[in-house]
Amino acid sequence: MNMKSRKLALMRRAGLTLAVCALMTLNLAPGSAAFGETRVAQDLEALIEALDAGGAVQIPPGEYVLSEPLVVEKPVQITMDQGAVLVADWSGDRSDAVLRLAPGSEGSELRGVRIDGGGNRLQGLRLQNVSDIRICGLQISDTGEQGVWVQGSERVVIQNARLEHTQTHEETSQSGAVRVNGSNDVVIERAHVWDSGGKGIAFGNSSRCVVRDSTVHDTQRDAGCGIYFNNAHDNLVDGCHVIDPQGNALKISRRSSGIKVRNTTLNKERGVGTTLFIQGGLDSQVTGSRLSCRLDRNTVQVSEHPIENVGGPAQRNLIMGNHIESVEGRFFGEGGDVSGNVYEGNIEKRLDDADETE
Repeated sequence: MNMKSRKLALMRRAGLTLAVCALMTLNLAPGSAAFGETRVAQDLEALIEALDAGGAVQIPPGEYVLSEPLVVEKPVQITMDQGAVLVADWSGDRSDAVLRLAPGSEGSELRGVRIDGGGNRLQGLRLQNVSDIRICGLQISDTGEQGVWVQGSERVVIQNARLEHTQTHEETSQSGAVRVNGSNDVVIERAHVWDSGGKGIAFGNSSRCVVRDSTVHDTQRDAGCGIYFNNAHDNLVDGCHVIDPQGNALKISRRSSGIKVRNTTLNKERGVGTTLFIQGGLDSQVTGSRLSCRLDRNTVQVSEHPIENVGGPAQRNLIMGNHIESVEGRFFGEGGDVSGNVYEGNIEKRLDDADETE
């Protein structure tokens, strides 16, 4: 019996019904013994491996316990029913992910995927050197490292994602609950990131990416910047909210250029850093937004980045038409090698301790 036949036999013994065609569906009747119970992940791994390219699988309720990464290497559609969840039951290193879309999975679609990292030092979902991926209704919790890492990928859409308690390991890289690195044309819409142990949403060496109508709330540690750009270019933040970060609310850094921030609320009340920090950023625009700082520091700070080879001057940035609030009346400051920056047309309000930001 070959490997595929053995795996199909395993699924039949487990009470799974597999339709061997372009659309493969995992069916468990509500009255069966396996419905809604903890299931070993080998059933799921076998099912996905048995799919033809372009096939689809629907996963019923239950906990699918993984002792190693679940890797997808072909274009498939995976839909998880309400109550279905992938649970990590091993502690890896910072490069392991519970679910990984690997080269060959271009064109895949994930719907309603839920991942529980169990507090282990793992990433939740990793997209590695893939393209044309669509993800909707993703939920990730309790990962020791990043919730989502998009690496070396193109044309990825993530909608209606919720990430809670990510980057919880004491030695976490703090690089982002959602980390986009070396990737282009990534769209993140209606995401909610809460209680990240590092940065909220971070872009590095990435271009033409969009974050829209998303919220980052309550990031932890001094590196817990709400939204972060590192050598990123021509990216857009539109209609977002950053609430109560430990680090900077939004930072444009390390030769990032052409970043546009509009219709966004940034609220800074604790920790280190400030509300908007442009450090070594170029040709970026912040307009139509509300920036609030309740600490004794500038709400907006534009400065050169001092680190040789990765830093540089902050030039030709535009901060215009915003509502800017400060407790101490320190609304805007510049430092170091800066030129051509424009700060005008902003409405400034000095907050009293009794004031509350909306």
